[in-house]
Amino acid sequence: AVAINDVDNTITASVDAATVTTTGALSLSATSDAGLDTLAVGGAVSGTFAGAGSVSLNDIANTVEASITGGATVDADSMSLAATDTSTIEALAGGVAGAGSVAIGAGVATNEIDNTVKALVEGSTLTATGALTISATSETTISSTTVGGAVSGTFSGAGSVSLNDIANTVEAKISSAAFVDADSTIVAASDTSTIEAFAGGI
Repeated sequence: AVAINDVDNTITASVDAATVTTTGALSLSATSDAGLDTLAVGGAVSGTFAGAGSVSLNDIANTVEASITGGATVDADSMSLAATDTSTIEALAGGVAGAGSVAIGAGVATNEIDNTVKALVEGSTLTATGALTISATSETTISSTTVGGAVSGTFSGAGSVSLNDIANTVEAKISSAAFVDADSTIVAASDTSTIEAFAGGI
């Protein structure tokens, strides 16, 4: 059994090369909540030889961006730019084999999250009588279980492989070409990614 899953989205909230004037608040929010739930299982039974396996390949590579760019001019009471990603992968891969003589069972899973999350002000002029908040947040999670099982009268082999990787880029910034006049300014980037993995052979 083979399962191949891929998510590759671009989510953008932006003001680009425009003039925006408001007596209230300006809020730009780009949010991704991508999720992959996969199950790949292989099974085989034979009187002599049985081999069973499964492979689960999962990848999320989103771009999430909230931005003011391109020489934009923005005048507002307060401003908020927020880019948030909470992608998750939950994967189960297994192979179970039973035979009178030889049985081999294996499970393989590769899971990768490689997102770009950005909140930025670049080459623009911002004037706020209140607060300016620029935040980029990543809370990605991989949960992976791989199991291989085999039962036979003579020889049995079982194994599993779980390869998991999170390599996000999380960035909040005001570039050198920007001009900002605000009562207060907060620029914050955070990442709280987690990997929970179990690989076993029975």
